[in-house]
Amino acid sequence: MKHLLARSAGLLLVLCVILLPGASSQVRTLTLDDMLKVEGFGAARIDPEGHWLIFERVRPYDEIVDYSFRTYAFQKTGHQLWRYDLHKGGQAERLPGVDPAPSSYLEGFSPDGRYLAVQQYWFGALSLSAYDMRHQRLTRFDATPAFTRLGHHNPVWINAHEMVFAALIDGELPEETSVRAYTAKTLSAAWAAAFRGKVATALEVRTRSERDEIRPRKGQLLRADARTGETKVLAEGLFADLRAAPGGRWLAGLAVSEPRPVRPGQLIVDDRRLYSLRLVDLSSGEVSAPAPDLEFFPYSLVWSPDGKRLSGFGWRIGERPGSGRFVELDLASGRITRFEHRGLDLASERERGWVQRPERAVYFGDDLAMFARPSGARGAAPQFTYRDIRPGDLAEAAWYAITPGGQSKNLTEGLEGVSSIPVGAGEGSLTVLAKDGVYRLYTDGSRRRLTPQIEGSLRFSAPGTFATRASVVRPEFGDAALLEETGAGVPKVIMVDLRKGHEGNAVR
Repeated sequence: MKHLLARSAGLLLVLCVILLPGASSQVRTLTLDDMLKVEGFGAARIDPEGHWLIFERVRPYDEIVDYSFRTYAFQKTGHQLWRYDLHKGGQAERLPGVDPAPSSYLEGFSPDGRYLAVQQYWFGALSLSAYDMRHQRLTRFDATPAFTRLGHHNPVWINAHEMVFAALIDGELPEETSVRAYTAKTLSAAWAAAFRGKVATALEVRTRSERDEIRPRKGQLLRADARTGETKVLAEGLFADLRAAPGGRWLAGLAVSEPRPVRPGQLIVDDRRLYSLRLVDLSSGEVSAPAPDLEFFPYSLVWSPDGKRLSGFGWRIGERPGSGRFVELDLASGRITRFEHRGLDLASERERGWVQRPERAVYFGDDLAMFARPSGARGAAPQFTYRDIRPGDLAEAAWYAITPGGQSKNLTEGLEGVSSIPVGAGEGSLTVLAKDGVYRLYTDGSRRRLTPQIEGSLRFSAPGTFATRASVVRPEFGDAALLEETGAGVPKVIMVDLRKGHEGNAVR
């Protein structure tokens, strides 16, 4: 519990700096000069030993040099990495060995906490590095990492000193960070070539037929060593949704295609890229395609706790995602099993303002736990209905355990206000948030509340990053969860120890 208390204290430190009012009670008109002095905070992480709190501190707006981040800069640039010693206390300081000029963002610690993955942005260029906590130095990898705010291209640690990440081809920059700078550089180079008059400056654009072959998106899957900065190519092409299996041998990911062509005037409803499953044997380097007839939603893959099974939301190539199911790959046999959620309609992330994709599913013993609502008769055909943002006429959804044979059981029956974002999952249990507290659900049918009685309401603080919005992030579950209690007097922060399965393990 000592490390969890340290984590709680460290996170509360940042929350207090953000939330507590200043000492001055003087009231005056807010001016432009005041706004230019506004600072902020981004993500925060504590190393596995509970020694260091590393957090992103956003410089005052008038001290930011680079405003080229896409079409807006405020709260997306100006980030610097700072550290706070949870053992000694004292003042926070800027992380030594990191150039303070670029915007720097946290991507997570290696399993033993020695290395910290860091992304940096500087006038259109995005880079991925590993920071050595012991020697206080940053080692940068040469390739440009792929990037999206939806979490599709998050790098993943595969052991104590190596990570795997999706990289773009040389000269290409991520649109979501660098569209301003990339456009300026491209136009500048074209103008310079035109003025010299020695090379052709025309651009050729070709349309493609719907019958054309689906082509892979250019890029590389790289294995990077934090000790040396060296990278090794695991596979050609762009990859998404990288997930390392427990045990360290297997890595799952989705190969990304170029956008599929459409007819002129056709309404585009779904992602035109195809995401196909790939399995990488990290011991041999062999890459296989275990489900060649299926495409998947990116950021839907999940490993079973024993690392022997892999699931994701997939459907047959050429069909619509609404016909999809959560499917499972058994590594030993290579068999693909469809989980038929009969009588249920899967809830969509779109309902709470994000993308049109089923909410995250997790393993629950041999079953899969899905967030859904009844769609009619118990044996009715499975559904995944596209939703508008925050519809007001839907029945309340719940967590259901779905067997490989298609039978379902409501795991949260009797609980009110159950959240679609799981708090934790492990061998034989699922932890969820309801209106009156956090509950652990067990495969034997029992249920325990992990938080004391509250008078207000709770909100789970999912640990988002620069690369993944907090409400979209689907991280590997940790040992603790941070919640906010509001609506009953002074707001409180609650830290729940997820390693214990009984009431009274929460720290306020």
